[in-house]
Amino acid sequence: RLDPAIADVCASQGAGLILMHSRGSFAEMATYDHAQYNDVVAETVRELVGSVERAESRGVERDRIVIDPGLGFSKLPEQNYRVVAGLPVLASLGLPVMLGPSRKRFLGKGTGQPADERDHATAALCVAARSLGASLFRVHAVRLVKEALDIAVEIESA
Repeated sequence: RLDPAIADVCASQGAGLILMHSRGSFAEMATYDHAQYNDVVAETVRELVGSVERAESRGVERDRIVIDPGLGFSKLPEQNYRVVAGLPVLASLGLPVMLGPSRKRFLGKGTGQPADERDHATAALCVAARSLGASLFRVHAVRLVKEALDIAVEIESA
């Protein structure tokens, strides 16, 4: 959305493309300036579908696209939790879903912890999000989250 030429580069090089939802400029996306939604899940999905369609129209193959609902970007804390709860809708698009929840401000509102103490909350969110359709995670505490996800897989496989 912010750099349409990136789709051309990805298409010409056969590279993958992660499309993250946000609203506003680079300077505004980490604020609440554009966090007005009637239905945050439906609007996030609709806007991501538009990004996917634009990327495909520029030649990016669908199997090279990953979608990210943009947790922490242009969303109030409670809206981020609604987006996570609505991941099955996003996953129904048939594209891999990535999340970058690591140490985000909305986790601090939920736990009262400062950023450097939100890794356990991040791991909990990743386990829940995996069960709702997310498959890729960008995190700071890789080992902690991997172990939490490994246990979730063991439980699901039992």
